Amino acid sequence: MGERARTSHAAMGLPIGKMVVCENGFERGVDDFSEVHCVKRALSLARERGALVIGMVARYHPQKDHKAFLEALSIPADTGQDFVAVLAGTGLTKENWTATVFSDSGPS
Repeated sequence: MGERARTSHAAMGLPIGKMVVCENGFERGVDDFSEVHCVKRALSLARERGALVIGMVARYHPQKDHKAFLEALSIPADTGQDFVAVLAGTGLTKENWTATVFSDSGPS
């Protein structure tokens, strides 16, 4: 958990002494993610077009708020900015992403 998560969990009454902070992130140069090929292709496409790259790396879960990411994409879209959106994380599928796009609440 990150420091913000530690604070919020402590506020809920969980004992700080039993918490361990594991910062978010991933090892650079490790190509064991199933999304690596798709992400590399998206980045290559963006580079070819000189487009902005906007990404989110998070498992598909309500706490990660993929719906807010989708809504944020309207900002560059509304200004005519060329961009490529990149999503990576466990649990993302075409079916649940489509459900997120057309739902009011995001993943359930």
